[in-house]
Formats: sequence, structure tokens, C-alpha cells
Amino acid sequence: MHFDVENFEFDEEWLREVSRVEQESNCDVQAGFDWGANLGDYITSAKSFINQAKLMSVLQEELESLVFQGLLSQEDIEIIANAAQSCTRDRVIGNIQSAKSA
Repeated sequence: MHFDVENFEFDEEWLREVSRVEQESNCDVQAGFDWGANLGDYITSAKSFINQAKLMSVLQEELESLVFQGLLSQEDIEIIANAAQSCTRDRVIGNIQSAKSA
């Protein structure tokens, strides 16, 4: 059974187990948008949405020709990665807030 909180990844066995526990408890164990007191910390952590190393790897691979031409630097790629994380976080927060008010 596996659940990776940092990357919010889980396997089918973990999902089946938590579903079984919820059914056995005969109640809702809050497996939705309301994640309780830790939701704010989770949302403000860009790591909760994007694997930084993987993002940097993809950006470096895709933007390699621009770096080679001297049009982008490693620092530029890091700025782009941070902007992507910030934008993702903002969009998720907005979507959660929209879902709660709907």
C-alpha cells in the first residue's frame, strides 16, 4: 500500500483500503475538498502539485536549444519553473474555492 503525500500519488491498493475503512466506519471520513486544518499548508506548498526535479528536467530538455543559443540561462529556467508552480497553486486554490461556494 502506498500514498505519497508530497506528490499526492497513491496506488490502487491504498485507495481500496481507505474506501473499505470509510465503508466500515459507516460515515464520511472527509475524503474531499475539506482536508481539515492542514489544507492551507498543503495548498501553499508548491511541492504538493509539481515535482520540482521532474519539472526542471522537462524544461531543460525542451528549452535546451534556447540555452545553447544563449537566449535563456539556468536561472531563467528556474524562474520559469517557479512561475509554473505559483500559477498552478493559484489555480488550484481558485478551483477549490469555486467548488466550495458552488
